[in-house]
Amino acid sequence: MLRDFLCSNSAGEAVGDMDMLEGLLSVFHQHDPLRYLSRKELKRLSGTFREKEFKAGQDILVQGKVIKIAGFLIEGSAHFLISDRHGNSVNFGQLENGDFFGEMVLFSDRTSIITIRCNTECRCYIQNIRDFCKMLNLASCVRDYFLSLALERARAAYKALLEHIGNKGLINTTTGQKTISTPLERTILFIKNNYMRPITLGEVSRFCGISRFHFSRIFKVYTGYSFKEFLIRERLNAAKKLFREGEMNVSEVCYAVGFNDLSYFSRTFKRLEGMPPSEYMKMAKNMPPLKTYKV
Repeated sequence: MLRDFLCSNSAGEAVGDMDMLEGLLSVFHQHDPLRYLSRKELKRLSGTFREKEFKAGQDILVQGKVIKIAGFLIEGSAHFLISDRHGNSVNFGQLENGDFFGEMVLFSDRTSIITIRCNTECRCYIQNIRDFCKMLNLASCVRDYFLSLALERARAAYKALLEHIGNKGLINTTTGQKTISTPLERTILFIKNNYMRPITLGEVSRFCGISRFHFSRIFKVYTGYSFKEFLIRERLNAAKKLFREGEMNVSEVCYAVGFNDLSYFSRTFKRLEGMPPSEYMKMAKNMPPLKTYKV
């Protein structure tokens, strides 16, 4: 199929010379969703790439800067870096021949959360980020593949960052024993112990020791919820427990768990629980074991 495809292209097309085209098709076939595209789709996709060389030590992508390109590393090697709020960089992996980069645009507001720095001289086939976004529409499996890749790298990046800023455990002052607890785990415990207060994203990100930008993305990756969503669910879990105890009315429960607007509390409770809090309170004593949101 590859040879037939190459022979069907004329030398004057935008994809460049036959060597580049052959290289592109070869690397496409290393990524499952792309290898199953039609000849027409592959031909059109090839036309969005161009060759670019990077020097040793040069950055392909820069953390905090807008992602403008995506592509494949063809020759050389590069490494992934993520920096803390003080500018200290953590190495969390390698970009090898045939690997794709730029997919992290799917995981942010087009701002890169990592840096990719060349270890050696690197040759890449790159495309404009707009063309990458169009490529995702070729098939649902293509989009799913690159979303999965983005999530995998984001997890690796944030795991490395969290370990860097303090994955050293806590000392139990009673037993003197060390208990393993990452900064994120300690932050989640902080939220669980302070949900009744008007805690903010800024407060918890400072507690975790990283910027709000990175905390928001780390938290969503590891819990599946934004900070606000997590906090709401924690408050509703506490509200349901109080209703089961039967010692407070709806208004008292609302303010006890950290909501400052009774109407908003009632709407949120009904949206997530399927019934208004007043109805839940009436049914609480006759209900089966308490159902809580997994957080």
